[in-house]
Amino acid sequence: MRIFLVPLLLLLPCVTSTAAPLLGNEIFSRVKPLVFQIKTAISESAPKSSYGTGFVVDKSGLLITNFHVVSEAVLEPEQYKVYLVDGGTSMLAEVLAVNPVNDVALLRVARTFADKINISAEMPAHGSKIFSIGLPEDLNMSIVEGTYNGVIAEGPYSKIHMSSPINGGMSGGPTVDSKGQLIGVNVSKLVFASNISFAVPKMYPAGLLKSWAENKDKKAPGAVLLEKSIGQQLNDAGSTILSGIVAQKDKKRDFKGWKVPVLPPAFKCWSDSSRNNKEQKFTVTRESCNLQNSVYLGRRVSGGEFSLDLNDCERKGLNDLQFFDLVSNSMTATSKTAGLVSLISREVLSDLTPARCVTERVTNSKGLPITVHACFRQYSRFEGVWEGAFDMATMLKGKRNLLMSVSISGVSFENLKQLIRHFVDGVEEGKAEYAAN
Repeated sequence: MRIFLVPLLLLLPCVTSTAAPLLGNEIFSRVKPLVFQIKTAISESAPKSSYGTGFVVDKSGLLITNFHVVSEAVLEPEQYKVYLVDGGTSMLAEVLAVNPVNDVALLRVARTFADKINISAEMPAHGSKIFSIGLPEDLNMSIVEGTYNGVIAEGPYSKIHMSSPINGGMSGGPTVDSKGQLIGVNVSKLVFASNISFAVPKMYPAGLLKSWAENKDKKAPGAVLLEKSIGQQLNDAGSTILSGIVAQKDKKRDFKGWKVPVLPPAFKCWSDSSRNNKEQKFTVTRESCNLQNSVYLGRRVSGGEFSLDLNDCERKGLNDLQFFDLVSNSMTATSKTAGLVSLISREVLSDLTPARCVTERVTNSKGLPITVHACFRQYSRFEGVWEGAFDMATMLKGKRNLLMSVSISGVSFENLKQLIRHFVDGVEEGKAEYAAN
């Protein structure tokens, strides 16, 4: 036994030395020289319009940051520029490629670096210690320790769930494992929660870097090609959202006796208890569902959003005409399309065309008479990208009516029409006792 035991023990110090995790101060010393503040501003000397953090991924001058850190400069290049800030010096940076859906951007500066942050070959085990580096609230370069809680995938979105206290200004900074290797890019925290933060998984900055390397000899992207790329990525994300919804088309669930389409698990739903208005003698039960992520494009516009509201209206003492008026007024007063149309007077119209609305009365494939009110408009910057919202109300002469409101942004017009058809045809009349007078 000793003959075999002694050589193994002699080998242990060597094995332990190469695998030993680094301490926080060791990681900070190694990574800090490769992390910088990234700002957008109208000029090198002007105060920043927005800022975040970025880090070196290639010694030749390539850095990764969040798309939302540089979005203003990407969408308004005639007004804003991107700069790397090193001490008191600002250096112009070029945006080479972007992934707005997963919030990463690749930058290039006219400077070489002595080292780079390597991308880890694998994710750490759940519960492992991780470290996020950046400039919180425009203060000193900081490192915060956290815990890796796995990757959350919801539709086209993926994010690392971390238990760590990251703050504004650290967006775009690296999250590394105990070896100092990149596992993600700091992106956000959950407001009003304690130490629930998120990072973009390493596969997205790695994919952006790989894509650029494969195409770097081609013509520089420029603002027009970047906008075209963003538009395509928005439509791809919208198609993913729609595909997940339509894939459930043969499944139905019960909502107060109605049969309604099922949403994928990525969508989160909440319900309100019935609210009884004794004066007008009706009861409304509401359920709301949404996709808890979106694509930040700038201060005035976003994409990749989806929401669904269901309202079951039950009359207690109203006649047919009174009940019809109640449902019709609900479509006008509480609808998401009303909110969409109200945007006409807002600044956001510089990025979207005026809304167009239509109202139709149809009978769906299940024989239900339905009134549909839909509004839609196009993103002016991104060809073929739309947002829309619609309300539909069943027009049965019974004790109950179903009012459904759906909104989606960042989709093709064909996908928008398919979404409306899916929900209009996906509603069925409920149990007999719910439809009876």
